[in-house]
Amino acid sequence: MIQRTQSLWLFLVFIGGILLCFFPVMTLDNMQNGGSNICQYEIGIKGLEQTFAHGQELDEPQSVSGMTNWGLTLISIIYPLIALITIFLYKHRIAQARLCVVNIILMLGYYALLAWYSWLALNTESVFANDYTVEVPACIPLVSVILTVLALRGILKDEALIRSMNRIR
Repeated sequence: MIQRTQSLWLFLVFIGGILLCFFPVMTLDNMQNGGSNICQYEIGIKGLEQTFAHGQELDEPQSVSGMTNWGLTLISIIYPLIALITIFLYKHRIAQARLCVVNIILMLGYYALLAWYSWLALNTESVFANDYTVEVPACIPLVSVILTVLALRGILKDEALIRSMNRIR
């Protein structure tokens, strides 16, 4: 029964997680008094990268030394895979429900790690930034949490239906 609605929700979580790997989730800027950009850094799956320096855009983003974010990278890769695995466990609804809960915890942990990592980046001496912008892709884990909760509700509803059918027999 892969055609259930919770499979659609979980597939959308998978697609969102894949998209999260390709876009930066936060931008750190160093602005002059006139509003022009001096330096710009992006936080994404590759870590903290400088994309703009001395008023010019860099040809290739440069990684800031010592600023890797293995936690964000790991969660960004694991939670779409868990959603995909959960789709194919349709015969084991309890395992599906548990994996959905684990996925929700991972996605909320993503925000905790993102907050810690951005605080760490703003307070590092090698990063010259005085302003930050949360980008649109940072909303993907929040939308994924909502979709996973919808999938979890459907899974639990299916389990309740199966248990009620077993009582009638």
